[in-house]
Amino acid sequence: TGRMIETDPASLLFALVLNAAAAAKAATHISLYTKKKLIFKFETLEDLAAWDFWGEGVKTASLDAVMRGYDAAAVAGVDSFGKTFFHNTPFAGAGPFYAGIVTPVIHYCMGGIAIGTDGSVLNHEGAAIPGLFAAGEVIGGLHGRNRLGGNALSECVVFGRVIGEALPLGEGSAGGGAGPPSTAPGGTAPGGKGAAAGAPGLRSISKQELGQHKTEESCWVSIQGKVYDFTSFLDEHPAGAEAILKYGGEDGTEIFEAIHTQEMLDDFTPIGLLAAHQPSAAL
Repeated sequence: TGRMIETDPASLLFALVLNAAAAAKAATHISLYTKKKLIFKFETLEDLAAWDFWGEGVKTASLDAVMRGYDAAAVAGVDSFGKTFFHNTPFAGAGPFYAGIVTPVIHYCMGGIAIGTDGSVLNHEGAAIPGLFAAGEVIGGLHGRNRLGGNALSECVVFGRVIGEALPLGEGSAGGGAGPPSTAPGGTAPGGKGAAAGAPGLRSISKQELGQHKTEESCWVSIQGKVYDFTSFLDEHPAGAEAILKYGGEDGTEIFEAIHTQEMLDDFTPIGLLAAHQPSAAL
C-alpha cells in the first residue's frame, strides 16, 4: 500500500498480472475471482495489451519490455524497487495471462471505542456508561498497532459472548425452553424431514454418508439442508481449516448462521441435499 501511494497517489489503481505458472499455484483463487469477474483471462500478450484498463498508453511492445525487464531482474536477484524474491518466471513469452485491478482498501480499523472487561463502553474519565456496550471492530486498543490474522472474528465472538453474559436480562426476555427450529429455504428444518425436497438435480445424501467425510482429505458440511464439499476451501478459510473440520461430517447450520451472511454461500455449489433422518435397523 505504501508503494502504491508513493507511485500513483491520484488514482491508486494498479493491475495485478499473473502468468500461467503463477495462476496454477493459486488455481482455487483464480477460479473464484474469474467467476466473480475480479480477474480476467487473456490468451495472448496482445489480448492483455488490449485490456481497456490500460487506456491508450500501453501497447504490446511496452508490456513485453516490462516483462522482459522483470525476468532480467529475477536473474539479477533484485529490481529497481528493491524486490529480491521472484517466483514463476519467466513472464515474457506466450500466454495465457490473468489480470485484475487492485487498489488499497480499509481492511481493519485498529482504533475505536474504549471498553471495560465486560464490554461496557467507557467515558472520557474511564467510567462505564450505564447500559451501553460495544464489541467487534468498533472497539479499540485490544490489538495494539496490528493484529493477528483471523482475530477480527474472534474479537466479535468473544466480546459478544462476554456482553451477552453481562447484560441484566429481564424475566421472560431469554430462556424458557427451546424455540421453533430454524428453517431452510422452502420451509423445512435443516437436515430434518423434507430437507431433500424441492431442489431438483441434487442427489440425496444420508447422514451416514455425510458422517464419512470429516477429514482434510474429504470434508463435507451440511448447511440449511444442503451438503457442501469444503475440502478445497479448508486452507483458504480465514479462520483456519480447523474451524470447518470441527463440523466436518455434521450439520453446521447453527454456527454458520451465527457468524456468516447468507450471501457467503453463493460462492459454493452444494453437492447434494441432506436426506431425512434414516432410522436405525431394528435389533
